[in-house]
Amino acid sequence: SKIPVVGGSVEGSTAMGMSVSVTNAVLALKLAGTLAAIVFLGLIAAELTGQRWAAWFAAILFGTSLHVWTQVNGEQYGLALGFLTAAVWCALHGRSRWTAVLFALAMSAHADFFLAGPFVLLALWTSPNIRRLPIGKKITGAASTLAGAAALATALVLSGTWAMGKWTTPATFASFITNILRVDHAYTVARPEPFRAMKGLITALT
Repeated sequence: SKIPVVGGSVEGSTAMGMSVSVTNAVLALKLAGTLAAIVFLGLIAAELTGQRWAAWFAAILFGTSLHVWTQVNGEQYGLALGFLTAAVWCALHGRSRWTAVLFALAMSAHADFFLAGPFVLLALWTSPNIRRLPIGKKITGAASTLAGAAALATALVLSGTWAMGKWTTPATFASFITNILRVDHAYTVARPEPFRAMKGLITALT
């Protein structure tokens, strides 16, 4: 899922006459996402507690953690965290459409972030705008938001990889996916890594 994000950034910059390397694109996206996550995490803390000091405390605590600043790699955790925290903030305000779009972008940047779905759902349900709705509308609204996010994330990854020429027909798409599973993830398929999986889960949920 990182391929269309980074590749699109490089190609977009080239189209605008700017020469940007893949490494610089990765670092720029990671930095932008991390800074956005720091800001939105502070806003979320203020929203939940009603205290301005909580915003500063949460932002500083998260922004100075080793975890967030050691994810400088192609995994794009920083970018995904930026989109995810923005999605949770929108969910707390009952903005379902923006929640779906931002959550989709988070999953497009890093597919593991679908594991944060329960927290996005919880944020939606605790929103004052959603909380006073009948239970039926709450369930259908939350389900449509998550389903919309999943559909949009899938469309973004598919269209992004298609635009980059990774696949052009159903047959080449099947070959593209098979190659990823066989080559890029061969070590995971051959030697399951429970601790790596737990790390991905903790990253998404925190």
